[in-house]
Amino acid sequence: CLSLSNGSEVCSFNTHLDAGRSDDDETVRRAQLSQIATVRNVLERRHPNAALLFVGDLNTRIGAETLGLVDFSGTSAWEEPLSAMEDGTGRALYTSGICTRMHPARGHFAIPKDIVSDHEFVTFEFTVENVCANTIAHKNF
Repeated sequence: CLSLSNGSEVCSFNTHLDAGRSDDDETVRRAQLSQIATVRNVLERRHPNAALLFVGDLNTRIGAETLGLVDFSGTSAWEEPLSAMEDGTGRALYTSGICTRMHPARGHFAIPKDIVSDHEFVTFEFTVENVCANTIAHKNF
């Protein structure tokens, strides 16, 4: 987890979910999202004041298709997702913590694609508010 200059804490993780449209591909994506849900549950217990940020190429459309793959019961819902990819796969899912509130500014392409990835790299810009200390910071992820 990152501690920002305003005292806010943001726990972030990045992934590139399995691609493909077959039943096997969907099964793998379900397992990957289940692992992410487990990590999220642990982070929310260990860092209740922190905001959580999950970014990457989900290789799926956001909404019921994506979030319905995993039961996130016991945790707060993901807030409105940001998208930076024209095909809808480069996403940032986030949720605020008790003291830390994430306010999305924008998502944008950062670096042209190369041999490392089949997509351009993207960054997501947030205003991060520490509501317990009444302070604000700006951060790119």
